[in-house]
Amino acid sequence: MVQEARKLLPDAKGRLVTAFLHNFFERYVEYDFTAALEEKLDLISAGQLAWKDVLREFWQNFSAQVDGTKELRVTNVLDALNVELGPLVFPPKEDGTEPRACPRCGNGQLSLKLGKFGAFVGCSNYPDCGYTRHQLGTTCRAMARPRTRARRISASIRRPASPVTLRTGRFGPYVQRGEGKEAKRSSLPKGWQASEMDLDKALRLLSLPREVGLHPESGKPILAGLGRYGPFLNHDGMYANLETIEDVFEVGLNRASPSLRRRRKRAAADAALPRRWRPSASIPNMVARSPFGTAASDPM
Repeated sequence: MVQEARKLLPDAKGRLVTAFLHNFFERYVEYDFTAALEEKLDLISAGQLAWKDVLREFWQNFSAQVDGTKELRVTNVLDALNVELGPLVFPPKEDGTEPRACPRCGNGQLSLKLGKFGAFVGCSNYPDCGYTRHQLGTTCRAMARPRTRARRISASIRRPASPVTLRTGRFGPYVQRGEGKEAKRSSLPKGWQASEMDLDKALRLLSLPREVGLHPESGKPILAGLGRYGPFLNHDGMYANLETIEDVFEVGLNRASPSLRRRRKRAAADAALPRRWRPSASIPNMVARSPFGTAASDPM
């Protein structure tokens, strides 16, 4: 945060971190999460709730959330940030041309990128086109979050007592059924255009997550759904990625069970990696898998 004209405004780094949390750890930045946690802390202080139970519940949920992001690639994160920060990083041009068109090569698309010195804007045609813009290093009033989180972009398509609308918010276009706290929402998956949405597609999205069937070993349901980072399978807290949104609606037990089994074996292999200790101090060096192989991480 920086102070400007006696007002506190978020700087570029703060905006990026906030956008990341809203996309991949939204539960932990919601107002009701903090309020609910404070109520539990009050109960702990009054001796009406065991602190270990609260800590265990928090860690189980948080650990599952982290596990769901382990297979994310940098491109997945940047795609999500491009959508949320698009109106701020790529504001509309006065001449009406595409705001993300590269001004140097003309046929490339501008995107957020990560470099040695932080985030910047670069061209998708790199290395053929070396255009970069470090505009994110400047804090300005334009980077403040707009007050209106969503606006209606199409008329309601009504069914009896159930309005379904197409809207746009800070995460991009989404569909919504109903109003207020009881409303159900679903973002449009990658590749789906707002201009091509109809009632059938909207209702399919709003019906998620879909129960694929019962797991043949545990007897618990397998769910297929759409999350912040794409289509997924979920069984008893274990997540596995799906390739396309069509898989969410079409995948059956014959495909879902092997995918979850492979994911579980990989998680078990990660957990079995050795914990190595420094000879001179009781600080663990963890050995973990990365997209480039097995690597050691030093907490210092």
